[in-house]
Amino acid sequence: MARLTAKQRLFVAEYLKDLNATQAAVRAGYSENLARKNSWRLMANEVVRGAIDKALAAQMERLEISAERVLAAIADIAFGDVRDVFDEEGALKAPSEWDDRTAAAVAGLEFNTSAKAKGDVVHVAKIKRADRLKALDMLARHHALYHDRLEIKGLEALSERLARAKARKSGDGGAEG
Repeated sequence: MARLTAKQRLFVAEYLKDLNATQAAVRAGYSENLARKNSWRLMANEVVRGAIDKALAAQMERLEISAERVLAAIADIAFGDVRDVFDEEGALKAPSEWDDRTAAAVAGLEFNTSAKAKGDVVHVAKIKRADRLKALDMLARHHALYHDRLEIKGLEALSERLARAKARKSGDGGAEG
């Protein structure tokens, strides 16, 4: 098996930073004017592609990233219930008391404390929920719940008609009529 050149190894390392092949080629020292062409060539190179795939697989293993874990995280956002941040009396629970699904459903938390009168303090919490609709959309697409592909029917009949027309045209010597 062929080995990577020093420049190809640098390209692989740069590509892993942001998965942008064109920019990785430039950062690896390939001509900026030919970066796009070089990036296509490098990505098509079996040895380079193998090194990238191997490095990405190792990275995913180190980070414990799997398709199942990603889907579970999306499901946590989609199905998390903001009511779970409150206790039975309606008081906000401490974030350390939230379960993983509840924590995933919260994109931001802001506390404002102000003195209302002597000895009275008012606490206001603003909770920003993670984008539930986007998470639901991602799950729906993953499970092919949408039928947003264009389906063209009747092509069989069209191809038969074209074949008959071509046969007629060649049968009468190509004369128009």
